[in-house]
Amino acid sequence: PAHGAVVATGNWGCGAFGGHIQLKSMLQWIAASVCSRPVKYYTFQDPNCAGLEGIVSLLLKKNVTVGRLFATVMEFADQVEAKDSPKDQLFVHLRDTFED
Repeated sequence: PAHGAVVATGNWGCGAFGGHIQLKSMLQWIAASVCSRPVKYYTFQDPNCAGLEGIVSLLLKKNVTVGRLFATVMEFADQVEAKDSPKDQLFVHLRDTFED
């Protein structure tokens, strides 16, 4: 692919495999950012991904680095217990961490 080509992606592993859609969206954005690639993320209107655009806007507005985002995502992962159902909690955690 051309240098800087857009990464078109979506909810990989979040359907029948039950993956955490908010976590997967952030991990894909982190990976693309490390490679200096813009992302076009297709949510397919999955309600578990509601708020993605708002979180991305907040992170960009606050100039959150890839390293800081990754560290914050890892903090969230460390707090989640196996018995928890955190389907929509990552975006809340990111908002709580980076909003004034």
